[in-house]
Amino acid sequence: KSGSKSSSKTKSPTTSADAKKQQQKAQQEIKLTKQQIEENERLVKKSLNDLNSIKSDISVSEKQISQLTGKISKLNEQLISLNAQIVDNEKKLTTLRDKYLKVVKKMRLVKGNTDGLTFIFASKSFSQAYRRLRYLREFSKWRENQVAEISKVQAELKQQHEALSATKSELDKVVEIEQQAKAKLLTQKSKQDVLVADLQRNGIALNSHLKKKQQEVNDLQNRIADLIAAEQRAAEEKRRKEEEQRRLAEEKAQKEAEAKKEAERQKANEAKEAKAEEDKGKNK
Repeated sequence: KSGSKSSSKTKSPTTSADAKKQQQKAQQEIKLTKQQIEENERLVKKSLNDLNSIKSDISVSEKQISQLTGKISKLNEQLISLNAQIVDNEKKLTTLRDKYLKVVKKMRLVKGNTDGLTFIFASKSFSQAYRRLRYLREFSKWRENQVAEISKVQAELKQQHEALSATKSELDKVVEIEQQAKAKLLTQKSKQDVLVADLQRNGIALNSHLKKKQQEVNDLQNRIADLIAAEQRAAEEKRRKEEEQRRLAEEKAQKEAEAKKEAERQKANEAKEAKAEEDKGKNK
């Protein structure tokens, strides 16, 4: 902004007075430019404080993004682990159910359509009845254990699915927060780049203008010295001519005075000689 009006060439001064006027004007512009540079330096300090604040914000944002990235990584690991656990438990549950159904079917084939007591009392001997009683008791206990195991696996699966859903939800939130943090970081960095560019551009322009004006003053100083020397030479030449003219006039006046004096002396001599001749004639 500062150097735009000084782009046109300044008319070269023809006298030292004109040069001094131009020099004063250039010095005023230098003074103004220096004030602008001081103001720019003040703004630079403020901008540097703003820049440091932006850098601090960027550092915080980068740290936050780093933490969020780490959290996302851990959540992804949890998702992988939960999915693996769910797959294992679903396989386990399928195996338990299949085994349970096979045993129940086998038991039905053994018992037929009778209930437990009828099955026992239908024994052909006491030992057979005892074996059937023990078998039914073991089967009942096994079935209870299987049902409990199936229920436990189902409960674990339910918890794992809930944990998986919660982890996915948390992951989505963290990813959204990370994206917002990255967008904020980009804005901060863009603001930083603009601020730095403005400071550099303005500082370069002002210093360039100052350098140009200082060169102009130096050139004018040299021009003033040349013009003063030329004016002094002209004044000396004028003085010398005037002195020569005065000397010639004095010499002329002196010669005229001497010529007049000589003429008067000759005239006096002639008058004296004429009188002497006249006196000499009278005496004869």
